[in-house]
Order: sequence, then structure tokens, then C-alpha cells
Amino acid sequence: MKKLFALLWISIIILTIACCVVVYSGKNDSKSGYGRAEAIQSSPEAFYNIQQKPTLPIVTPTQRATKTVGADDRLGTDFTAPSGKGTMVSETEVVQDEEEKSSVDCVFPDEIYPYRAMLTQEQQSVYDRIYMSAMSCINKCTVREMISEDGLKDVMMAIYNDHPELFWLDTEYSYKHTTSGRIVEVGLGFNDTVNDFNNALNRFNSAAGEIIEGASGLADDEEKEKYVYEAIMDRVEYVASSPMNQSAYSALVNNESVCAGYSRAFQYIMQKLEIPCYFCSGYSNGGAHAWNIVKINGEYYNVDISWDDSLSNGDSGRSYRYYNVKDSKFSLSHTRRDLSVKLPKCE
Repeated sequence: MKKLFALLWISIIILTIACCVVVYSGKNDSKSGYGRAEAIQSSPEAFYNIQQKPTLPIVTPTQRATKTVGADDRLGTDFTAPSGKGTMVSETEVVQDEEEKSSVDCVFPDEIYPYRAMLTQEQQSVYDRIYMSAMSCINKCTVREMISEDGLKDVMMAIYNDHPELFWLDTEYSYKHTTSGRIVEVGLGFNDTVNDFNNALNRFNSAAGEIIEGASGLADDEEKEKYVYEAIMDRVEYVASSPMNQSAYSALVNNESVCAGYSRAFQYIMQKLEIPCYFCSGYSNGGAHAWNIVKINGEYYNVDISWDDSLSNGDSGRSYRYYNVKDSKFSLSHTRRDLSVKLPKCE
């Protein structure tokens, strides 16, 4: 009986020790897993650079950008996306403008205006009419096509991103929709340049023309691109509080802007030189940001002129860190968003 009692106690002690070992091991595994997740959050660029080839992923509206580790505070992110405010109307209040029922004759080549090509046929019809209204400084445009609020959002984004020449168009717009959600009217907003439109247009064309003229005589697209890049950096200063800073006008005429103004000025001049150049928006350095994609000698490249200007130090110290960069490197600090994810890859 004593031997049986002793064996029972020994068995209890062994089981107790084994349980302690298992519990201790589980805690260590849990700590190890938490440490790995914490490391990814603190330095996502470093982790994904090891695990997979960097890409330009789609960022959904619910995702928030993570501030780049070691990012320079001088690199501003002040892009403002187009935003609309809707008002509901009843079906009986919908009025069709007879004058707008005529077709709109617009030609927008896909290679120069890629955002329009991303839209449905109905959205393209709305795009064309709103563009003509904006060009004529008409603040209301009737919509007859069956498009929703989300569909209109893409249309407005496409117009802003395709057409840097519309410097008088404000980033805020309004719209009317029925109880079923169908858009029936769009209201456009304009900035202060419309108050003296002809003089503003002359100043804009004159400022852009100086750079276009200087670049036009150069031998190839690459030389033209670099000339325009440097000319804008020499002319413009990054000022977050600059008026109309989402427009090319702020950069070319006022000589003060933010990322969107720099990018639209660069896009406009490159378009005039017949070099495909796109406005691209997304996230960088923890905020909403804009840059360009340019096609040079048959290949696509990312360029971020506002960041290079912020890093430059006079004529002798120009930065080209973000000039003609492929996605494999550029995506470590820049993430495309919304329709910009459909722009050509820079591989």
C-alpha cells in the first residue's frame, strides 16, 4: 500500500511539471507572434521588402496610411480629392434642359486622358458634358444618364485628373439626386480666377508658355522632361497655405503650391509637349498625396516633383531622388489609390 501511495504522488508531481512546461512554452510562442506583428507595424516597408516584391496595392477608403519610418518632415502631403455634397429631389422636380440634349463633340485620346477611358459609356457621356460646362464656366449641368453617386464620384475624379488646364474649377461640387439615388444635376464650383477670367487665362498661358518654349527645342522627350522638371522646381515654392493650391495656376502663376499644384503644372506642360503624363493620387508619408506618371521612350516612370523640390537646395543641390523611378522602389513610399490604381504600371 505504501508503494502504491508513493507511485501515485510521483505521478501527480510529473503531471504537474509537464503542465507547467506546456503553459510556459505557449506564452513564449504568443510573445514571439506578437513581436513579429509589432515589427511589421513599426516598419512595414522593411518587412515586405524581404517577404515579397513591392507593389502598388489598392487602398480601400477604410484603410489608413502608415507614416514612413524615417520620413523627412519636409515632404508635404496636402492633396485634396474632389468632394461632392448631394441634395435629394423628388422625381417630379427633375427638369430636363432641352438645350443640353444635343450631343457633345469631344475627342479625348486614351493615352493622354486615361481616366476617361476607365469609365463606362454612360459615365463618359456625363464626363463630356460636365467638361464642356466647366470650359464655359457654366455652374450647372443636367444629367440624363443612369448613374449613381459613386458613379458621379468617379466621373468628377476623372475630369480633375485628366484636365489640369481647368485651373478655375474648384475641388468641391454639388449634385442633386432622386430618392432612388439617380443623379439628375451637377453643380460646379469655381475659384477666384473666374472673376477676372481673361487676365487669369493670359497669365497662365504666358507662364506655361515660357517653359514650353524652352523645352520644345530640345532633342528628345527625356531632355524635355528634365528641363520642365527643373524649371518648375526653380519657379515654385512648397507652401501649404498657398491659395488655390490644388490647381496648376497656383504653381505656374503664383509660384506657390503643394503636391497637387506641382503635379498638375507638370502634367499640363508635358501634355502640351505631347508627352503622356498622368496625375496620380494616393498616400505617402502618412497623408493624401499626388505625383505623376510619365511615359518616356516607351516606358512608364513615377516622378514626384514636389518632394524633389522640397529636398533641393538651390541650383547646385537639386534632388532627383523621386525622378523617373520604377514601382519596385517607388511603392516603398507611395501607394496609389482610387482610379489611380488603374494607371499603367511602371515596371
